[in-house]
Amino acid sequence: MGELTYSLFKSLVNQGSLEEQHKIRVLTDIIKKYVDEKDILEVYPKGLFVEEIIQIMVFKRDSMLTIATNGEYTKIQSFKYSNLFAVELIQSEQDNAKKSIMIKFKDESIFLQSDADTIQSWSDRFADNISRIFKLILAS
Repeated sequence: MGELTYSLFKSLVNQGSLEEQHKIRVLTDIIKKYVDEKDILEVYPKGLFVEEIIQIMVFKRDSMLTIATNGEYTKIQSFKYSNLFAVELIQSEQDNAKKSIMIKFKDESIFLQSDADTIQSWSDRFADNISRIFKLILAS
């Protein structure tokens, strides 16, 4: 299937190819409402296929958004990279599909882990996303 981009994610949602379709559609509708699609550099759908609460992280040039739903409420948070305290990348030396990133702001930390945030068959795509997110944050 290749790289997990926002375009690919959106097409999976539009095709009805994902479990928890109603929750995911809520999140993509929020993205459409508040974010100009051309500003989205990376997307990370944490919990896809594996959790009740699904979060989508949207990474832009100078900031990121976290959008989460539990099916009843939706929470949107915005973080500027200029307020970043630290970013940490950890990767397995034996398995390229196992990467994690800790993004630390003053009062909030965001942890993404490729092999825990989705099913095994998608973890390599999530690991690639984590690498691109790390590069993006370092370049900002």
